[in-house]
Amino acid sequence: MKTSFADIPIILGSSDKPLFIELYEILRDAILDGRIEGGQVLPSTRDLARKLGVSRHTVLKSTKLLVTQGYLDSSDQNLKVFPTPQTMPERRFDAGVVETQEVDHVDLSEVSEPVSAESVSRFAEHLMSGKYSYRFPEMNFAPSPEDPTPLEQWQRIFANRAKEAPLDSDIAPLGHEALRAAISKYVNRFRSLKCKPSNVVIFAGPTAALDFIGRLTLDAGDTILMENPGFRHARNVFSTYRAEIDPIDVDSNGVIVSRLKHYEKKAKFLYVTPAHQNPTGATMSLERRRELLTWSAETGTTIIEDGYDSEYWHRKSRPAPAIQGLDENDSVIYLASFWRVLLPVTRISFAVFPDKWMDLVQKFKGMLERDVNLLEQQVLAEFIERGLYERALRKNQRVLSSRRQQLVISLMRHFGQKISISTEDSGTNLLVTFKSDLCDDEIQDAAYTANLPLVSTESYYVSGSVPKQFLLPFSNISDDSVDSIISAFAKLILPSEHFDAAPAPFVPAISMHDPFRSFIGDFR
Repeated sequence: MKTSFADIPIILGSSDKPLFIELYEILRDAILDGRIEGGQVLPSTRDLARKLGVSRHTVLKSTKLLVTQGYLDSSDQNLKVFPTPQTMPERRFDAGVVETQEVDHVDLSEVSEPVSAESVSRFAEHLMSGKYSYRFPEMNFAPSPEDPTPLEQWQRIFANRAKEAPLDSDIAPLGHEALRAAISKYVNRFRSLKCKPSNVVIFAGPTAALDFIGRLTLDAGDTILMENPGFRHARNVFSTYRAEIDPIDVDSNGVIVSRLKHYEKKAKFLYVTPAHQNPTGATMSLERRRELLTWSAETGTTIIEDGYDSEYWHRKSRPAPAIQGLDENDSVIYLASFWRVLLPVTRISFAVFPDKWMDLVQKFKGMLERDVNLLEQQVLAEFIERGLYERALRKNQRVLSSRRQQLVISLMRHFGQKISISTEDSGTNLLVTFKSDLCDDEIQDAAYTANLPLVSTESYYVSGSVPKQFLLPFSNISDDSVDSIISAFAKLILPSEHFDAAPAPFVPAISMHDPFRSFIGDFR
């Protein structure tokens, strides 16, 4: 018997599956068995979300799946059931659809039985049982059209090196010697490290470096310390080794060392992002860095210093020296990458290990990873030696500082006291918190509609997440579209009466290097 859509019972939250999967399955089954008639137009996603008491973001995910799989037609801006649904073969939810829709984790039990535990390692079994997100929209650091990476110089060097490269050259396990020497000179001068070329180890990418350290140091049940909130990708990598992760809170000066002094267990290492704390953007003070090194020396705990987002700062003075550069006890392993400036052409990363680690690192690296492309290493070495990397960095610095200023001005103009913006002045993300009656999903849905890259910080917290707090990555936003995007976004989430009031007065920036202190309205 044919029924109208209004007669279809939709009860969500009755299983452990995500709500959008439940809604997808209810609608799919109703279409397949003919309870929703072919040609029938479904309510709008906003009306459906209101009726079901869920966010529009949830409904959009469900209907996009149905459109992708051929159950619904959205070509005329409405969601219409195809005329002959009963002739359609039954389609089940599969991993390919999940990938297309950028879903973090979905129960795939409908598709097939998972591989048995007897067939895989404990590592793989733990990975299968966890709910990890491996998609990071905030990590999209591709340059915007008006700020291209110097591809022409890279291509010329690459072409010349390719003609000269011997076909049978052996790749040194720790990396190409010329690249290790170039990196050593660069980080000693630019990031205030203390390292020799022999301490530098080359990796194919940031994840490879994290994974190497995890394999080298962690056994199941080992305890490690990480910032809370903290870099969730590093947390995912380390947790796959079944490490016990204890969170240490951070404040405006970085990780709170006084909490560490009262920590009683023995930890394998402490992972920190002192140059630009992820996600808060806090820069660890020089005093806090020294205090942290004292704690490390007293407890014998290794410090993993990730130089995440350390290359971009928006003020005249350079940031404090790296913790590794202050270390006198060989207790710091330093990690960094070139992908923030050279993402389209290379993801090469590196680590700086203390001398006492190098014998073990040499043996372990030679056994596990020898596949970092030699030609790519040679090109990067020349790129750094000729000063092209620093030239590209300075250019990006000017562009991003200006864009950040535009973004803060536009946010304060359209939101006023309805928003709080972090005062940290480094990196390529803004940390913003909204004063709104909307929930996180609704704010994110509005950002998606306005084409604004907004990422909730909830998953960065082990505990104590801040409601309506988001990262706003700005490296890939066009300068010309900043104000129009923020304006469209504000109209979607602010009450209509807000736009009837007189606009907030424009306040000029203090300087190009410190332009943001005057624009911060903190309602908390």
